[in-house]
Amino acid sequence: MLFDQSENKFIFDAAWLDGTPKVGNEITYSTVIGLCDGLMEEFELRIGLVGQVRQVLLANLMRPMSFSDIAGHLSMSGRTLRRKLREENTSFRKLADDLRMQMAIKYLRDTDLTVEDIAEVLGFSEAANFRHAFRRWTKAEPHQFRAISGKTLLVV
Repeated sequence: MLFDQSENKFIFDAAWLDGTPKVGNEITYSTVIGLCDGLMEEFELRIGLVGQVRQVLLANLMRPMSFSDIAGHLSMSGRTLRRKLREENTSFRKLADDLRMQMAIKYLRDTDLTVEDIAEVLGFSEAANFRHAFRRWTKAEPHQFRAISGKTLLVV
């Protein structure tokens, strides 16, 4: 390319326009697709009835609400709420557990709160109950998880 010319040109073989561009690499592509799929799942959990239940649970994390409290808050009977959640392939218990697990992971990764404090914030009556639930969710102890929080932990 020469500067101070009246025009600049790019010259290339026209056959190049008929080809498929090679953008990125397959590892990056599969990682981004996985991230997008995860975000879509998370977004779906925030819409509809499931999203409404999650919002009520999150707003009342320190004082967990019963199933009937949630149903009343959403102006429906417990039976209707149970049926509608079943139609969305979930349950109140699963939603509450998933939310508690996500919040526990966030607290362990992003704060210096003690396990006892996290248990209290999540509405567990005792830290031992929180430890047991965390082991059930992640197959790891809370202190182990915190120690490796910079690394990937598979949640089964």
